[in-house]
Amino acid sequence: MAGKEDQIKTEIAVDGEPRLSAEGAQWVAIGGDASTRMDCDGVFDGQIVVARMYTRAVTRDEVYCMYRTYQDVAESVPGEDDTPVEVAPVADLMDIVFGENGAVKDVSPVATEVRTGNTVPQTYFNDTYQRWVAQFGGTDNQEYYAVPYGTSGTIHDAMSGSFSLEVLAVINNPGSNQPCVVSSQQTGGFGIEPTDDIEVWGMFSGQYATAYTGIEPERDRFYHIIGVYDYDKSEMRVYVDGQAAGSVSVAGLMDYPDGLAQYFCIGGDASFNADVAEYPLNGEVALVRMYSHAINLSEAKKLYNDLQEISAE
Repeated sequence: MAGKEDQIKTEIAVDGEPRLSAEGAQWVAIGGDASTRMDCDGVFDGQIVVARMYTRAVTRDEVYCMYRTYQDVAESVPGEDDTPVEVAPVADLMDIVFGENGAVKDVSPVATEVRTGNTVPQTYFNDTYQRWVAQFGGTDNQEYYAVPYGTSGTIHDAMSGSFSLEVLAVINNPGSNQPCVVSSQQTGGFGIEPTDDIEVWGMFSGQYATAYTGIEPERDRFYHIIGVYDYDKSEMRVYVDGQAAGSVSVAGLMDYPDGLAQYFCIGGDASFNADVAEYPLNGEVALVRMYSHAINLSEAKKLYNDLQEISAE
């Protein structure tokens, strides 16, 4: 990402196909240049935070979004007060509570009827958080919960503006398989979908956007994650364990998912035909809440602190 944050510094015309490195040096060195001896020439003296490679040419706007993501990770979200609010926000769109033997209920004012796949997830009572927790194996695409919102109604309409999605979850299979904790994506939509780090994804005006955190999930550890779409700031951001963890600028409104994917899948991602969980999660989900406004840092801290107080009892 050479040059100023929003400018292309250098362009050069090229002719023909790139020539591969000499045999034995056809590998990518991080911290130097690849050699045929399997060591590095031109050793780099410095620090590298991240190294990624793409199968296509990234656009100027994408470069800027990448830059802003890392700036926001380093600087937190500008202008946000980090003093916890006195009263936690109310999950007015979705508040999922699990029960014994895979039972589930939305206790929010919307009270959406939650359905399951052909395999009802197992649940257990977690003494730390004093609540029932759903478990997912990551191999059965029928093991999921679905919270439908359709093509109209309270949740659907709220997603045309600012909203927030909160989870408390264990992620045991991060990586390129992109397991989804809670997601409603199908050429559109929004979801909490880690890869090698905790990430929030969404599609806006035909372009996917990702808020990266740089936080690699540890196995068997609960993370409190809040993904936010802030319509007023044209921004998607994420809080992890009460801290601002990343953000990305987005353009326009969120695109709704295609097909029959107008539902939030818990334990995977919504599918086109609403019949399977795509990108299944190997892990646990203790809570899922959704709000009809953009959660801020003060609210995120309060929600996290409340959970910590329960776990300390």
